[in-house]
Amino acid sequence: MKQLVMVLIAIAVAAKLWFWFQEKRSGEDASLDFANPVYAQVRGSVEVGGRRIQEVDLIKTANQQDCEHAIERVEALLERARKESNLPIKVDSKSCDSSLPPHLARTFDNVPTETTYLSVARGAPGERELRIVYWGVTARESDAVCEFAASLSKDNKGAVTCIRANR
Repeated sequence: MKQLVMVLIAIAVAAKLWFWFQEKRSGEDASLDFANPVYAQVRGSVEVGGRRIQEVDLIKTANQQDCEHAIERVEALLERARKESNLPIKVDSKSCDSSLPPHLARTFDNVPTETTYLSVARGAPGERELRIVYWGVTARESDAVCEFAASLSKDNKGAVTCIRANR
C-alpha cells in the first residue's frame, strides 16, 4: 500500500508540474491552428512492489514543433517526478504522429475504454488536450486516481475528467 501511495504521489507531482507548465505558456500561442493535429505520445513505466505500472501521455498538439516541445516537457516532468518521488520512473518510448491507434484515439472522444484514464481539456491558449492512461493498476487504484483527479481541476482552465473503464 505504501508503494501505491508513492505511485499516486508521482502521478500527482507530474500532473501538477504539467499544469504549471501549461499556465506559463498561456499567452504565447493563442493563434495556433489545431485543424491537423500532431499527437505526442510518451510511454513511461515504473516497477513498484514487483509490479510494472505503465502510463501513456497523449497530447493533441498543433504541429510537429509543438509536439516535440510537448514531448520535451513531459520528459522533463517525468524526470522531476522521478526525483521527487524517488521511484524508478522511466520513459520507454516517445513519438509524434498525425494519428493514433483506434483504441487510443477513442480517448479524445471521452468514451469509456477497457481502462480508466484522465482527460484534460484545453481551456486556455497555452493548454493542450491531454489524456493519461494507466495499465497495471487495480480497479481500486484507478478509483484513487479518479478521486485525485478532482483536485487537479483547480490547476487547469480546461476540465479534468476521470473516464472510468467499462467494468
